[in-house]
Amino acid sequence: MLEAVLAVTDNLAHENATRTVIQKLCYFLKVNNIIDAQFRPHYYGPYSDEVQESLSFLVGLGFIDEIAEKFETSFSPWGWRKYTYSIMEDGRIILEKLMNNSEYTKTKEIIEKCRKFSDLNINILAAAAKIHYILERRKKEMYASQICEEATKLGWEITPQDTRKAVDLLEALNFARRSE
Repeated sequence: MLEAVLAVTDNLAHENATRTVIQKLCYFLKVNNIIDAQFRPHYYGPYSDEVQESLSFLVGLGFIDEIAEKFETSFSPWGWRKYTYSIMEDGRIILEKLMNNSEYTKTKEIIEKCRKFSDLNINILAAAAKIHYILERRKKEMYASQICEEATKLGWEITPQDTRKAVDLLEALNFARRSE
């Protein structure tokens, strides 16, 4: 798990290496059987405590740097924080040993497809992960309206615009197909 989180962080542009993006990309790694992690419904889609623990551990070791930006909001007195990650020098040393690993190559391929089909846009990545999670839970083909209904039950909102782009991404990753 640690290696996967390190590889994901390495393959993201600094501005896209947020906690949520890392979670969604790790979800896609799990679907590809690259990592073994449990995911549960969370506000922005499937979330893994194991991925978060690995990320925090790598930060604690000094392999990954974490930058927290605080934003004020009108709906919460505490505001919210955006966490961005980047690889530190010690992390690069570990990565050099991982780069010839087949999991690293597969991870890079998945991230490149996500970049191509979503520009690593968090809304599209989250919608794709949510849709896939719902389809996996139901184990059957579903119409968009049924998916949106299930999403609402999980406390998720998926917009029609994000749904179209998310399905394109899921097709590119071979995780879903459109009905004829």
